[in-house]
Amino acid sequence: MRPAFFEGFHRCLPALAEAGNNLVVEHIVETEAWMHRLVLLLEPFDVFFVGVHCPLPELERREIARGDRRIGEARQDYEVTHTFGIYDIEVDSTDPLERNVDTVISAWKTRNRPSAFDKIASSRSL
Repeated sequence: MRPAFFEGFHRCLPALAEAGNNLVVEHIVETEAWMHRLVLLLEPFDVFFVGVHCPLPELERREIARGDRRIGEARQDYEVTHTFGIYDIEVDSTDPLERNVDTVISAWKTRNRPSAFDKIASSRSL
């Protein structure tokens, strides 16, 4: 079920954007194939790609505290996430929320082209 779910999720993003919605999407891009797919699907849109980082000990603490996660998923994601993409801006989730919001909004307002997604698309044979 997982591959079909994420293929549907990825396909719904351009449909929502094409209908005129501005989107803020939280998503762990788990594979390079997903990254390629998202870049292709979202190519017609102005994507501002934010990397949200968190130190591994904090991720593992949160994983245990939630109680609904398979122990080890945080480490697995940590070792893969952020290895095959670039971002328009990066923030640390252990920083105060207000600071991260201000950082992202400020960077978005002063963004330049080519965007991270534009650069990823031009650097790969998609």
